[in-house]
Amino acid sequence: MFIVVEFIPGVKLTESFYKEVLKDLIEDSFPDLQYSIGRVGQGSDVLGYDTEMSTDHGWGLWIEVFLNESDFKEYSDSAKKMLSERLPRSFQGYPTHFARETPEESWVAQPKNDGPINHRIEFYTIRSFFESRIGFNPHETPVPADWLAFTEHSLLEVTGGKIFYDGLNQLHNIREKFQYYPDEVWRYLLAAQWGRIGQEDHLMGRAGYVGDEIGSRIIASRLVRDIMRLCFLMEKKYAPYPKWFGTAFKKLKVSNEMQPLLLETLEAKNWKTRDLHWSHVCELAVEYHNQLNITESIDARVHSFHGRPFSSIGADEISNRIRETINDKEVRDLPSRLGSIDQFSDSTDLLSYAKLKKKIKNVYYQ
Repeated sequence: MFIVVEFIPGVKLTESFYKEVLKDLIEDSFPDLQYSIGRVGQGSDVLGYDTEMSTDHGWGLWIEVFLNESDFKEYSDSAKKMLSERLPRSFQGYPTHFARETPEESWVAQPKNDGPINHRIEFYTIRSFFESRIGFNPHETPVPADWLAFTEHSLLEVTGGKIFYDGLNQLHNIREKFQYYPDEVWRYLLAAQWGRIGQEDHLMGRAGYVGDEIGSRIIASRLVRDIMRLCFLMEKKYAPYPKWFGTAFKKLKVSNEMQPLLLETLEAKNWKTRDLHWSHVCELAVEYHNQLNITESIDARVHSFHGRPFSSIGADEISNRIRETINDKEVRDLPSRLGSIDQFSDSTDLLSYAKLKKKIKNVYYQ
């Protein structure tokens, strides 16, 4: 870890690095080259959540440069070589050289006193970058099944961070296209999320009723996660992967009211108290739903599940009402409760590999 000056967030650091160093180097060596440049893709700095701890691996003077398809083959290698020979060995106290012990380990910024610099200034075409992150050609228009096969975290990677200079005059518009789901897909995801909640909200109390407090707590934690994801959807914000899920949730408008209730649900010592706090969570979630004005107003009071002493908000009915507002036939024909890849799987391996995106898309056409 190299903290030789006060910590500087990664995007701010790399923007200064571009303006003070890279810009002149690139334009001096390749005066006619068209390019765009920024800090996007993988990394906590792209999301704005990096701290001093982030500097120990996979962080630093890491920048993405975009070239036209026609220029990439001719210029990418020579530009990389030029930078390895002409970059300063550090910038504002941070090394520009990166190394790693094995191919499986992350790159780490390390001082190097002589020889070429192994920098992390990566060159892409716009297409190759998007295909590496979301498995999709950004010059095409996504169909509903494409949107559902994108992970929300990968969409944050291509829309987050900052473009410092868009000389290709394409990146800003393309990133805007992926800024959030189309309205009909968004409604489908809302319906699917309410459907998930309806499948388990009464099970938390049922497990506790037969003396299974561990089971009740596990179900409670699943429901809390589902409500949090619902809140992201209602505010039209992509949810990041688990490490930053709670951090991002605290930035939502609903968090001030919702988070204390979620914590009370998780911290409850017995199922009856847990069920009481959960009922308050559900009522608040329905109030938020009503503010969206996409269905007729729904009664926000919980009721007992088929006369049993377990709270239920009738999430299935809410799901059905939202689906009734969907007009796009292609969206209406999607599996009603499946939702997106984030909603039906939390497998890191499945969610992490963009190359699986086409296979995941096929799920929606079975």
